[in-house]
Amino acid sequence: MRTLIVAAAVTAAALFSSQAEAARSFSSNTVYFDASGKVIGQNVYYCNNVHQSGGNLTSPYYLYIKAGCGDQIVECNGKGSCEDKPIDNAIEYHLYGTPPFTEEEACQLTNAACTSQEPWIVDGTDFVMS
Repeated sequence: MRTLIVAAAVTAAALFSSQAEAARSFSSNTVYFDASGKVIGQNVYYCNNVHQSGGNLTSPYYLYIKAGCGDQIVECNGKGSCEDKPIDNAIEYHLYGTPPFTEEEACQLTNAACTSQEPWIVDGTDFVMS
């Protein structure tokens, strides 16, 4: 009986861990700046759930970019009724902190990362992404 319980627990853990690696419904790209506008860190999650980060991820000045992964969204009401929503291709971004540069300037400093559905790594930085 004890072996059966342990086997069931291991099977359940395997099922939940495989579900955790499913593709994301949106990508995110957080780019960190110093006060002069230099990119000093970046934290990226791609639509395929790959994660990369590098540099200083604690600066109070950062640009957060969220983009839909182009998936069909289905919303269900919990009563067995589901509805297709439009394909999510939205790109949203916001500059946090109170840096001495604007949101538009931050987008330019990141080589127009605010316009990309899928994040990219900012060129010309002094840090390594892993």
